[in-house]
Amino acid sequence: MSIKVKADVIKIIAAVVRDYDCSLSDILPLYKSVSKLYQVYSERNIRTEVSKVFLSLAERFEEFAKVAPIVDDLNAYSKKRIQEPDFERRLSAFSLVNRQEYPNLTLVEWMPIIYSALYFINDENDQSMRSSASYTLIRYVDCLNSKHTEQSAAEYVEFLKLVVLDNVRLGLRKKNELVQNEYISVFSHIVESAKYFHDLDDLKVLLYNGNEEADFFKNVNHPQVHRRQRAIKRLSEHGSELSGASISRYLLPMIEHYAFWTEEKLRNVAHETVNTISILMVHCTWNQYKAIFIRYIQIMNSAKAKGRDEQLRDAVLLVVALSTSLHQWASSAAEKPKDFPKQAEKLDEFVFNFIDYVLY
Repeated sequence: MSIKVKADVIKIIAAVVRDYDCSLSDILPLYKSVSKLYQVYSERNIRTEVSKVFLSLAERFEEFAKVAPIVDDLNAYSKKRIQEPDFERRLSAFSLVNRQEYPNLTLVEWMPIIYSALYFINDENDQSMRSSASYTLIRYVDCLNSKHTEQSAAEYVEFLKLVVLDNVRLGLRKKNELVQNEYISVFSHIVESAKYFHDLDDLKVLLYNGNEEADFFKNVNHPQVHRRQRAIKRLSEHGSELSGASISRYLLPMIEHYAFWTEEKLRNVAHETVNTISILMVHCTWNQYKAIFIRYIQIMNSAKAKGRDEQLRDAVLLVVALSTSLHQWASSAAEKPKDFPKQAEKLDEFVFNFIDYVLY
């Protein structure tokens, strides 16, 4: 389906919902689905038509009267220049949410705002839009924290887990450092401040009680290279305090790009990263270990096939580092994860399959 056809479909939806006789509960599934389009599509005609859907919904339901003009402004385009955003309206809308409205928004009102922010946080060229979007995600956490009871915060926490955090996890892998920094900022705030969400409590140790000189999240991409290296080294010292999920889902995505160095000034950071990954892997589950190991093997084989010698060099070092972790488990030098193969044959099978994968 072409972009034009999709825009026409959304345009029809906007016209239909304006006169559609239904209850709020009937229209909510459509509202939630249309909200997601703000994150998915970059084309002006689609984003404009999506905003018209919300404005139409606002005419029918007072529950959407506040959020509709906000998301319309967040995604506004200039009326004078084709394809050029209306930055004044967009930044004013972000300011309205971030300074004034954030504590009072319902979860339903937050949805299209969050999906819009998850789109704009990836803007590599516009720092003001990118930082405003990341601050909006931070303000969502502040809104969650403002709830008086765990029960009243429950639906906000669920949305944080299923939508916000899931997208932040992917964002931590971004190759563009400016974009990755925004995701790290959001993630750090979740770790530090989300009082009704405890899945990441093990990571609080990396905050060093507010010491910015030591805080891992503030230093892992610091402009001063020696502070990056020190942050990664300190991370290895906390391996035993961190869960396998936190390591595999969040920490490795933040640091493993340093293992693939192209600038001489990052050589020592790369070596420290490989060493830290080797140490951290001992504290992962067997299934997490296998998934990461296989991914590094795939990177290695891809680099070999494409003649990327530097990437091949770095991938080999990672594979060797992970092999060291496996050796520690097998030799009982480190505590084995609960799902580690109890039968030697299964471990042998994994090793032999790995050899076949590399050689053939």
